[in-house]
Amino acid sequence: MTTMIGAKLTEAYTNLTDGASFGLGDRYVDKNGNEYVFVQASGSVAQYDAVHINSANIAQAMTQALGATGLPAGIAVATLSSASYGWAQIKGLGTVNVLQTCSSSTALYTSGTAGKLDDTTTSQVKIAGVVILANQTQSAAAAAVIGTYPYAAI
Repeated sequence: MTTMIGAKLTEAYTNLTDGASFGLGDRYVDKNGNEYVFVQASGSVAQYDAVHINSANIAQAMTQALGATGLPAGIAVATLSSASYGWAQIKGLGTVNVLQTCSSSTALYTSGTAGKLDDTTTSQVKIAGVVILANQTQSAAAAAVIGTYPYAAI
């Protein structure tokens, strides 16, 4: 995987032509070693939301039910409207949306709010490979380490 000319990580594309000919499932590694996969949104996804990525590279805001399928996860780098295209981060230093009173360096789980992770385990699914770097006292986008290929650990 190499750097792709024209990869604009924080943009959403309305069709594949706008995406500078990126195809679903294409991978991109930036100069810092962060890795991304090109996906299509199923439903609206907020920037930095955790997403469930199916085998067709369709991304949907992560929920407990989607996490229970055990499929790969990622973090949306841009706000994606339904059926638009964009990048989901799957490795490296990034940002993820978490709920209030979320602790750093602990396992994160799905929550009752689609796309937002939390450190509360009750009736939720662990998203292995994602931790935040500082405690959060309110719902926010938090700096995170995204381990290689995060997934829902069922």
